[in-house]
Amino acid sequence: MTDASVLNVGTQCFYRKRDGTVATVVVLKVHHDEQPPYYTIGIDATECEKQTEREKLRPCSQGPWPEEQVTPEVTRQLSVKSVAALDKLARRSPDAHALFRQIDKNGDGAITVRELCEFFVSTDDAFARRLFKAIDTDDDGLIDIDEFRLAHKTATDTRESVKTFFSPERRALEPQEIDALFAKIDLDRDGCITKRELTQYLRDTLRCPDPDGLAERLRSFIDRDDDKLIDKKEFLSAYRGLDIAPIRDSPSDWTTDSLVAVMSGMKISMASSAQPVDLLCTPRLALRGSEPVGGPPLPTSGHNRLAGCFAVDPGLFRPEYDYDFTDLDPNDDGEHWRGGMRYFRPCGWKRFGLDVSAFSTLEKCPTAALKAMLVDEQHLNEAQLPGPGSDKRELVAFARRAGLTDAQHGARWLGCEGDDPQEWCVAYHGTGSIQATGGIAADGLRVGGGGSVDVANGAAFGDGIYCSPNVNTAAHSMYAQPIEIQGEHGPKYYQIIFQCRVRGPARATHAEAKRDGGFFHVGLQEPTSYAKDYWVVPNESFVRPYAILMRQCDEDGDAL
Repeated sequence: MTDASVLNVGTQCFYRKRDGTVATVVVLKVHHDEQPPYYTIGIDATECEKQTEREKLRPCSQGPWPEEQVTPEVTRQLSVKSVAALDKLARRSPDAHALFRQIDKNGDGAITVRELCEFFVSTDDAFARRLFKAIDTDDDGLIDIDEFRLAHKTATDTRESVKTFFSPERRALEPQEIDALFAKIDLDRDGCITKRELTQYLRDTLRCPDPDGLAERLRSFIDRDDDKLIDKKEFLSAYRGLDIAPIRDSPSDWTTDSLVAVMSGMKISMASSAQPVDLLCTPRLALRGSEPVGGPPLPTSGHNRLAGCFAVDPGLFRPEYDYDFTDLDPNDDGEHWRGGMRYFRPCGWKRFGLDVSAFSTLEKCPTAALKAMLVDEQHLNEAQLPGPGSDKRELVAFARRAGLTDAQHGARWLGCEGDDPQEWCVAYHGTGSIQATGGIAADGLRVGGGGSVDVANGAAFGDGIYCSPNVNTAAHSMYAQPIEIQGEHGPKYYQIIFQCRVRGPARATHAEAKRDGGFFHVGLQEPTSYAKDYWVVPNESFVRPYAILMRQCDEDGDAL
């Protein structure tokens, strides 16, 4: 052993248990995927295996621990403050054991911080680390199945309690019924519910056996800003997060006008409007300049005025290419291919087609793609093409002289054959900037921002357009921030991402993609579970947005 603190497989050790007793164990496996390493041990007396950290093991060759070092440990209780965070995890699957196996990538029977971070597919892993700390009640740096099962059950039971709290008979409530319930609990009519008021309602109205304990769990679940008060917005948001609520719009009724309304980031309070308006049900609403055209009149003064409006040209859209994926099950969607790469369809989203006719000209064809067409279509060789010092205009002029036409370039990049060499593969790009959305739709994506497009995230894997073949990765709230629309009965939240075509092939390094064209597939170089979902396109002309996807979500960006 080069490091005396690292134990080898087969080492006989004394293992210090939580209750202060000591057992004889043997090291079965050393896990070097975390630093410092952790261990799988076999406990002789019970013939069971478990994971533990180095400080709880002492080689038998060193003799037993001094008596003063063997003291019982205090195991933390699962904090009720973590219930809302635990709910996000438990909602991924009703089966705790199946979910545990899904997160435990290496199958060693313990979840590490890194595995939990990778499960949430985020480079911003602060949430996952807080969640890990909440579940790891013995603070040994690992989550075993017992800790996970307890956390999952706590979250599931609390969610059921919240459902019963809102609607004991488990029926969907009308907006006015939700308002009446809030008013009934808010005894002093100050617009906020305290724990005392909640406890009183649970004791006197619902006759709960432990009103004080249940009130604390409910408050933790509903009180998102943790200010010890439940306001009307939090109350309504919690109800919308339950599957008993009629919370979703009908995406089949969404039109391009609905999308324009969300893209425009309109925050309209309907309370003072003479005529109530729900933006997603307002026909013929479009923006030209800064004034809404069509539909009922909208508030225009005070805090009710249109916020953040910008021009969205309705001519950008091609409704004949709209498609509703909202009711498709991703686990039962078959296998699809585009451009030689697997195409994962955007299940759960409504697609709005964009006008991409401008991409069908030779002038819009990427240089590398144009050269490939001259070789493939006109049967020329590389030596016959304009030299490396020629610019794009010379190459286009040469292509036209060689007989290549716009019609030949056409829309093969947008094909659906799956194996056509001229076909581009599908990826997704999330945006949380309302102002950038219109610019991207009109002008395309730009490396490092540009025009009306701003840089939203750092270039962790090199400069370029960042996208993903996984729609859920692009929809992470870090990239596609929820857009709030104030409706008649409170706020609704929506996400917008772009469906793009990307010219291949996939390259193993950023330098190759920048030099030879195509995209850098991060997972080929860094084979972690999250890296496989990232593509970097150094040349902006190799990525083309051809549709906008929209879905309804909660305020945290989770699908409803």
